[in-house]
Amino acid sequence: MLEKEQSPLVPLMAMRGITQQQIADTLGIRRETVSNWMTGKTIPRLSLEEWDKLARLLGTSVDHLPRNFAPQPIHNTSSPSSHI
Repeated sequence: MLEKEQSPLVPLMAMRGITQQQIADTLGIRRETVSNWMTGKTIPRLSLEEWDKLARLLGTSVDHLPRNFAPQPIHNTSSPSSHI
């Protein structure tokens, strides 16, 4: 069985209803750049000011942002086998 993966940025975006385009507009970059971060093709190379803008957009602090937005395995803790 294949393990599902998603960018750790996805839950933060979903909680606030933020799109890749909104992130791109906030940071003054192309949406494709954000997409490349989220697929693991590239890593974000942001200044401290840009990290702060991203954190504010997502309603969190810089300390709580993932440093790598590439897809990570999703661990389903509610599966029956996890309770055995």
